[in-house]
Amino acid sequence: MNSSVPWVVGEVYSFLLKHRPAKGLIRFQVADSSGKEVIDTGNVRDYTYRGGRVGPYTQFQEDTSFMEFSYVCTTG
Repeated sequence: MNSSVPWVVGEVYSFLLKHRPAKGLIRFQVADSSGKEVIDTGNVRDYTYRGGRVGPYTQFQEDTSFMEFSYVCTTG
């Protein structure tokens, strides 16, 4: 994963977080408004996080807004 992502002020990004605790799968993807992939961690296998709460967090980014949240909870 690239830790020096060139975030653009005013750009709209879409985020997808996939977490399948039973399978130890975590994947995080980010795309810009044109659909171009900015981040894709690929499938990460980690059984450390067995569930819990997920939500956005921004520090020192006062003009950040979030919209159209959705989630799907499946078993397996």
